[in-house]
Amino acid sequence: MSKRRRKVLLLDIGEATSPGASHEPRQGESTLRALSGEKLSPEAIDPDGVDDLVLMRHSSYLELRRMEKALKTGEERFRQITDNMVDLISQYDTHNVLLYASPSFEWILGYKPEELIGRVATDLLHPDDFENAVREIGEMLKRGIGSVQFRYRRKDGEYRWFESTGRIITDAEGKFAGSIMGSRDITERKISEDRLHTALGEKETLLHELQHRAKNSLGIVHGLLGMGMDETEDPASRRAFRSAQDRIRAMASIYGQLNRSADLKRVDLRVYLEELSAALLRSYADSGRIRLKTSIADARIDTTRAMPLGLIVNEVVTNSLKYAYPNGERGEIAIILEREDAGLRLVVSDRGVGFPSGIQPTQADTTGLKLVAMLSEQLSGKLTIKSAQGVEVALVLSGD
Repeated sequence: MSKRRRKVLLLDIGEATSPGASHEPRQGESTLRALSGEKLSPEAIDPDGVDDLVLMRHSSYLELRRMEKALKTGEERFRQITDNMVDLISQYDTHNVLLYASPSFEWILGYKPEELIGRVATDLLHPDDFENAVREIGEMLKRGIGSVQFRYRRKDGEYRWFESTGRIITDAEGKFAGSIMGSRDITERKISEDRLHTALGEKETLLHELQHRAKNSLGIVHGLLGMGMDETEDPASRRAFRSAQDRIRAMASIYGQLNRSADLKRVDLRVYLEELSAALLRSYADSGRIRLKTSIADARIDTTRAMPLGLIVNEVVTNSLKYAYPNGERGEIAIILEREDAGLRLVVSDRGVGFPSGIQPTQADTTGLKLVAMLSEQLSGKLTIKSAQGVEVALVLSGD
């Protein structure tokens, strides 16, 4: 069979001409001519041996050549991009079967693209990542876009971590037609993250151990103070020993909470203040005689601020337990912590007998109140003490 040949003649006017048509000019018409000036006779239009003849307007021909050149340039640019990608680019059909794999698959994973075409997306996944990857890819297909991390198996058997971002593609009618994925090797990042996680775990273990030892050391001091109190009959000395024990317990309680918490730097004030006040109530009050009422907002503060705050509560609650309700009277002590503007407001109060007549609370020459004032200053807080119907100590702290 002879090869079909095609001849293209460029016209300088826009009329259409077909092989075999008469080209004799009629009145008002010009003879069709090629750009070369040659008259287009039937013999010129259908010479021997030419099976297909294309007549084209010159401007249309130039536009076609321009479009062909632009298409070739675009294809070349796309090929350069995909051939030099540092990421894996892949396209999948509606059943997650691989339709396209970028050349980068060969130098990143060791597989030539043609080795992977036709395989499903999950063939190279690490077994431990299969369930999570399938779930996340399913979510991506529902949302239209998403990302997932997993391990791919190289051709040499090594597994590498990848972070893949993908989105669905649709056909001309807007129906789901598959997906496109871009995957980046994040193995080195994962190794660094694992090392950091291990280091943080070791640091947390060390901090827990130090806090445990600090609590035990304070427990020993507390016990020694108890032994000293047992060895004396002097009431003033016994009160001094007991007050020191209460302060040690207030500090030790923080370390106990930190050991039970995942947060090694911040203290849950609700848990801390409720535990501290309940321990004081058990230590001083007869069973059921004094009731403790608390309303403490959810707040966490740094241990460097929680310690002096706990000591303030310890001093005020202890004072109320010892002096507010004499002679076996029944009563109530309230502890309220609430958020105020950008900070916290702590109020500890009772409805007892208040301070003795003639004594100004802010000028009282007692160790407890001096300690409260000193600790409030350390916290940069605003301290107010009232003694109208019982005693009310309020402390406003900026920030939390």
